[in-house]
Amino acid sequence: MIFHYYGYIKQYGFLNAKIRRIIREHEGSFSFLTEVQFITFEHAHDSPYGKETMIFEVSPNGMKTISFQHVGDKVEKCIL
Repeated sequence: MIFHYYGYIKQYGFLNAKIRRIIREHEGSFSFLTEVQFITFEHAHDSPYGKETMIFEVSPNGMKTISFQHVGDKVEKCIL
């Protein structure tokens, strides 16, 4: 998803990743909606930074991206 949004590979760290919520889709099922948020950056943690929020459907059949939201910082807004 990140590659498709930017058109190139952005770096991100799992140390600042946040699992914002996990919701079981149906009582007793093994399918979950998981919302994850993390910060992307350029090179050695340089700006522009982006806040990426993704929702995944995780089930025994695999994982599927449900949504992707990007919010850029001031530097990115000046570039675009």
